[in-house]
Amino acid sequence: MPPGTAVLPPVEAPAPASLSVRSPPDPSRVYEEDEVEVKPRRLTGMTAAYPEWGPKLPRGRSVSITASYVVTEEGLVTDIRVERGGGVLEAVLLEISRWKFEPGTIGGVPVKVRVRWKHTFIGG
Repeated sequence: MPPGTAVLPPVEAPAPASLSVRSPPDPSRVYEEDEVEVKPRRLTGMTAAYPEWGPKLPRGRSVSITASYVVTEEGLVTDIRVERGGGVLEAVLLEISRWKFEPGTIGGVPVKVRVRWKHTFIGG
C-alpha cells in the first residue's frame, strides 16, 4: 500500500428494518372510540323526536340525554346505557337500538366499539 493511503474498515450492510408486527384485535374486547383507527359510522336510523307524551318543554328551554352504546362487528347496536339525563328522554333509546352502522376497525378488522352520543331537545 503506498504511503499516505488510508485504510478504511469494511462497510457493513445496514440491518434490515424490523417489520412492526401488530397483534390482531381482541374479539372479546370492547374498544373506546379513541382506540380504533376507523370509528363506527351510522348508515341508517333517525334521531327520535321529543316524546309527545312527555311534559311540555317550554319555548327555548332545553333538555339533554347522553347515552352510550356498543356497535358490534356487524354494525348492530347493543348494550345501550343512559350516561346522563333520562326520564321521558329514555324514549330515544328505542330509536338508537334500530340504528345500523359501518363498524369501527383496527387494522381493517371490524371490532366492538363503545360510542357516546348526546342529544339536546329545545322547546319550540
